[in-house]
Amino acid sequence: MGFVKETIMLYGENSMDESGKIYVCEEGLVVKDKGETIKAPFDYVRMLVKVGELPLGKVAVEAEIYDQMGTKFNMALNMADNHFDMLKKMCPKA
Repeated sequence: MGFVKETIMLYGENSMDESGKIYVCEEGLVVKDKGETIKAPFDYVRMLVKVGELPLGKVAVEAEIYDQMGTKFNMALNMADNHFDMLKKMCPKA
């Protein structure tokens, strides 16, 4: 995926504790959350939808991501609102 340009913290469902990270690389994303690691080019992110507001500027997001082998992952992620906006811009097919 290339060099890491940005790191996005992911948060747990009922708390603001860190549950994982998204590494934004030169050619795609590496998502590490809840014991899973997914490597996906930006075009393989097919859905990013904000589904709710959380305290302290966080948002609940639903994502549909395909890894490099074509495996589909539906994920519920909690992240900072500004990071959601950044991901939407970087993933043209989302």
